Amino acid sequence: MAQPHIRATISLLPTEASGRTSPLVPLCRPLIHLEGDPVRWSIHIVSLSPSPLYPGQEGEITASVLSWHELESRLPVGTRFEICEGYRCFGYGEVTAIESSQAVASGAKK
Repeated sequence: MAQPHIRATISLLPTEASGRTSPLVPLCRPLIHLEGDPVRWSIHIVSLSPSPLYPGQEGEITASVLSWHELESRLPVGTRFEICEGYRCFGYGEVTAIESSQAVASGAKK
């Protein structure tokens, strides 16, 4: 079975709060942190709207989770997470949908 993708709404903290000055762009690989989990997990942003997304802005992403088999049960719709670079968090998000890889590739919604 192909690895699913998550869709999420995200909010980037302003530069003053996060220290991040550069925008988030498609194909980047930030980390996500789930509440109560000591591990930060890698994601690969497949699409982003608006693109690029600057500090202080809100948007939507579609991303693959690089350790999906370990996180599948912990990432249902409604899950909130922090977006990080190393241990520095620069935003937060919430999962809005889980989609098949085929739906993402074709641009269709599940």
